[in-house]
Amino acid sequence: MAPSTPPGSDAARPRFRGTGAGASGCRGGASLHIAPRHAGSGGETVPGRNTLRYLAYGSNLWPARLKARIGPFTVAGNARLPDHALSFAKRGADGSGKCTLQACPGAVAWAAVYELPVAARATLDRIEGVGRGYSVRWLDLPGYGRCFVYLGEPGWLDPGLAPFDWYHALVLAGARHHGFPPAYVSRIGTTVAIRDAERARAADHYALLARSA
Repeated sequence: MAPSTPPGSDAARPRFRGTGAGASGCRGGASLHIAPRHAGSGGETVPGRNTLRYLAYGSNLWPARLKARIGPFTVAGNARLPDHALSFAKRGADGSGKCTLQACPGAVAWAAVYELPVAARATLDRIEGVGRGYSVRWLDLPGYGRCFVYLGEPGWLDPGLAPFDWYHALVLAGARHHGFPPAYVSRIGTTVAIRDAERARAADHYALLARSA
C-alpha cells in the first residue's frame, strides 16, 4: 500500500503548536502541544456519519491491534506531519517506552487516519490511559478535517526509555502495512527494544502480529 496524503499536503500543514524537541534526532523533553478543542464544542464528527477521525502513529498502526481494542473501523488514509518526530519516550504503565509525537524542526512523522464509531472513543481513551500519561488533542488536518490524537504528557516523558520487543514489533509492522516511506520505516526498525520479562504478555501481543491486517 503506497503512502497516501491529501492533495497539496506537502505545502499544507496541520495546525500544530510545538514547544520544543525531545524526539529522535532532537534534544529536550517537551511534548508536542496541539491546540485543544473540547469534546462537545462542535465539528468533531464526520459530516453525515456518527464517526470520528483518529490519528494513529504508534502500535495502533497495526490494524489487528486496534480492532481487538475497539472493533470495526475504516482507514481514511495516511498523513505526513512536518516538523514532528516519533518518539518512544512516553513512560507506560509497565515501565517501558511507548510512542508519542514530539516537535522536531525539519523532521517528518507519519500517521494513519482512521474513522471509528463515536462510541469507540471512550473505550480507546480508557485503554490508552487518558489522564494517566496521555492526553487527547484535536487538530485540523488538511484533507481530513478534525482528528483527535493521543500525546504523551510532559511529566511522563523520559528519553532514556526503550520499548518492549512486542510493542516495537507492532509499531514497525503497522508502519510497513500502511506503506510509510522506507527511510521512515528503517528508522523505526533501528530503535533499540528490550525483552519483556512477562513472556505471556509478550506472546499475547505477538499473536496479534499473526492475525491478518
